[in-house]
Amino acid sequence: MRFFSAWVILFVSKLIIFCVIDFAFGQQIRFLGPWHGVIAFIVVVVTMLLAEEVVARLCRRLGT
Repeated sequence: MRFFSAWVILFVSKLIIFCVIDFAFGQQIRFLGPWHGVIAFIVVVVTMLLAEEVVARLCRRLGT
């Protein structure tokens, strides 16, 4: 349950980041493709989560 909660928090934080980006750039950013860009959006969010995990692991290794 802890693992799932952590991923939910990370996912929601990405949604907040996307809201800020949308507010800042407006119509200049578009997610297009299958299901009106939902697939592209999910791919971007998952990529952000994976990149964040890689950076966190790298920082932990450098810290030890």
